[in-house]
Amino acid sequence: MIPQAAQTPLGTLPPLADEIKCRLAFDPTCSDISKILAGITDWLIAISFTLFFFMFLYAGLKYLTASGNDTETQAAKNSILYAVIGMVIIIGAYAAIKFLFSELL
Repeated sequence: MIPQAAQTPLGTLPPLADEIKCRLAFDPTCSDISKILAGITDWLIAISFTLFFFMFLYAGLKYLTASGNDTETQAAKNSILYAVIGMVIIIGAYAAIKFLFSELL
């Protein structure tokens, strides 16, 4: 049994590779707008999760180094709360976008 990728002529990609390349927004010849928008939203979600992780880590370190100072402790707690609220909003927006893509496009 020969894999499908080995059976394709040189210089062409199997259909799955074309779809992945189009979704990652690397292919300027991609004409399917839904795949391009899905790729852009996937990149934005990845960036948002990365920012959330670092914000949560920073706020946690601020909380650990507050040394009992009530104002610094409260500021760190608020930063953690705001990071979590922001992530909930981002997840909700992502779910809404995925729903709209599946229903409309």
